[in-house]
Amino acid sequence: MSTPLHLNRRSFLGAAALSAAASLPSLSHAAVPAAGSVRIVGLVGSLRKGKTSYKAMQLALEAARSVSPAIATEVVELSGLNLDPYVAVNAKRSDRPDDFPAVREKLVAPDVYGVLMASPVYMGLVASPLKDLFERMAAFRGRGGFPLRNKV
Repeated sequence: MSTPLHLNRRSFLGAAALSAAASLPSLSHAAVPAAGSVRIVGLVGSLRKGKTSYKAMQLALEAARSVSPAIATEVVELSGLNLDPYVAVNAKRSDRPDDFPAVREKLVAPDVYGVLMASPVYMGLVASPLKDLFERMAAFRGRGGFPLRNKV
């Protein structure tokens, strides 16, 4: 009889990040990519900045960076950003500056090969900052193809 596998959050996130990093297309076909030539963006959708979801994302991205020096990472905390979904469908105007264009540019950048998302689960759903981003991603449709295609 085999011993049961003991898996904690740290080892699970590390294994997940390693798996995602190993599947990045440019690393599997390139001889020796330049340092920092592949970027993974981590989106943290928690309402609380710097807390558990942020720390989990840091662990996952740290594990991804350990795969190759070619991997650079960036964390984007969505809490506090104005990602008002009504703006996307022209239902209303916001009196706050719209933060979606800056997040969009980070995601569609040509050196970004992977996007990780972290969120606590409230009432069976992701937290509202990440949900707001999903709503805004409707802007990705119908403009010359889906700009996140071929990204892990």
